[in-house]
Amino acid sequence: MTTRRFSTLQGVDAVERNASFVLTTPSAAGLLTTQNAPLISEALGAGASMDTAALRNRRGSKAARWSSTTQTTASRTALTLPSTTCAASDTSSLPYSSSSCLEASPRFLLPSELWKHVMSFLNLDAMPVRSLLDLMGINACAQMRSLDFSQRRLGACGTRMLAERLRGGACPELDSLNLTACGIGPGGAEALSIAMQTHGLAPSLRVLRLAGNGMGSRGVTVLAKALKGGAGANLRVLDMDGNKANAVGMLLMIEALSQAACPVLEELSVGHNTLTDKGLVYLAKTLVDSKLPQLRRLAIPESAVSTEGIRALARALSLGGGGGLETLDLSDNHLYPQGAEALAIALAQGAVPALRRLILSRNRIYGDGTAALTEALGQGRCPALTWLDLRGNKIGSKGAASVGSLLSRGTCPRLAGLDVGGNYLYAEGTALLASALIQRPQPAMKSLDVEDNAMTAEGAFLLSEAIRRGAVRGLERLNLGRNGIHAEGVGFLMAALAEGSCPRLRSLSLRSNELGPFGFAHVAACFQQGGMKGLEFLDLAVNGMSDEPATLLLPILLSPVLLPALRDVDMTFNGLDPTRARCQVLALRGGREGGSHGGREPNMPMVRLERKSSVPIIRRTQSAPASSG
Repeated sequence: MTTRRFSTLQGVDAVERNASFVLTTPSAAGLLTTQNAPLISEALGAGASMDTAALRNRRGSKAARWSSTTQTTASRTALTLPSTTCAASDTSSLPYSSSSCLEASPRFLLPSELWKHVMSFLNLDAMPVRSLLDLMGINACAQMRSLDFSQRRLGACGTRMLAERLRGGACPELDSLNLTACGIGPGGAEALSIAMQTHGLAPSLRVLRLAGNGMGSRGVTVLAKALKGGAGANLRVLDMDGNKANAVGMLLMIEALSQAACPVLEELSVGHNTLTDKGLVYLAKTLVDSKLPQLRRLAIPESAVSTEGIRALARALSLGGGGGLETLDLSDNHLYPQGAEALAIALAQGAVPALRRLILSRNRIYGDGTAALTEALGQGRCPALTWLDLRGNKIGSKGAASVGSLLSRGTCPRLAGLDVGGNYLYAEGTALLASALIQRPQPAMKSLDVEDNAMTAEGAFLLSEAIRRGAVRGLERLNLGRNGIHAEGVGFLMAALAEGSCPRLRSLSLRSNELGPFGFAHVAACFQQGGMKGLEFLDLAVNGMSDEPATLLLPILLSPVLLPALRDVDMTFNGLDPTRARCQVLALRGGREGGSHGGREPNMPMVRLERKSSVPIIRRTQSAPASSG
């Protein structure tokens, strides 16, 4: 039997009997596009050809029935290798499954170097799950360092198949595994934990994301055992958020961490599970014992944690545990003012000097807790702080005054995001916040969220005055929804923005402000002045627009001169007549169904007119004449 080699890959033998193999991929996803054919031919050798043909769905076996939910239509792409450039030898030991989506006639294994070329042309994000698993089954993914199955609905069955591939060493260099929202359940967690303890997966894995999988306490328990067995020795990111685990399962997970199961862990997310105060106390002890010395991000939102657990965490921070924390997320718990005060003591002592993001939304800390926190931050012990989230804490005017005092001190010069939405600020609190911004402008601030604070037109006037004076000139996102500012308030705001006070503004929300026809007239006038050319997202939903203001506003929204960057407009729940709006859109497009190139243009904005439907709107361009039809 003669031995033939690939002419383009020196020193690499192709093990095969026949000169062709078949790769099944969905045609609609364009996994192997015609524009890549010359490159593939070059990689395979001179004279290689490609042929595609339809392939019917196979639903005979259990595995095929499982895969039918993710693969409905596929095409068979046959890469035919020239006989003068191929090598031949025995392939009796080739691992191959009869139900595989990759078929060989006869069984065929490409060398790893050639698979590296072929895989570079495939769109793995669009590939059906079963096809990708089958690629792993023939060592096509041997050099892959990252696998992302997020929101692909693997289920327990698919996870077992994936675990089997990983146990067999399908991806020996795998660095990151993302199974977020895959529905793996307890059964899938058990299979994955076994794979994590084998040489095929554990040595290289550094990022493991398992959020939103409903693993429950059973799944979390088996994963904790795997970590204890050394599977997490190299883990740097562990995301177990939203798995419906009870206190027992979470205690076992924290116990594994306390035994130095993940000594180099940098990010830990265990939120939306029943951690409870007992679990947080145990975690705080783990921090004090320096079992997580490199921890940078700690996220425990909605974990049934109250004042007792927060006090334990604050003491741990004061004792030097978690001194390298950059992100602390305690949202949706029960801190109350007492917990906020305990945390403030640790911040005032400089326990977390590298802190960048502090997220305390919906914790009922009220005005007293906010005052304690802002006083601690005002001492300059967290100079790197870039994001402060106090949403939904009912801080009122007292809390607004405290936040304003923090801004006036200038001890957080890098603050880029401030969220004080849903805090009952009213006009008085908004005035205090606006005065602080005027007193000391915040050039680094990129996001300001004051949604749902009932500021009324008076508060909108005061805030617009701060904007007009350039207090937040670098602002990219502004949320003023649900504030009852009416037409008068939006008039003040749009007049300030029309002057170019926020030239970098990309997102503006005016949702549910009862603007009415006159309010939309102010919005249209602002856009006509060309002061917001960088705007990408606009939310005008629930504002009582009616059809007449829409007729005035739509031509402006479609103008490539006034709003060249606009991508998304929400005009839902405004009582508009969708048929009339669509007719107007067609008229503005010159009666054409397509864009200037016969299809969707890259700068086409999406205007949503109804709750359950959206209208893709294509701009009218001067360079393309209207079609005669």
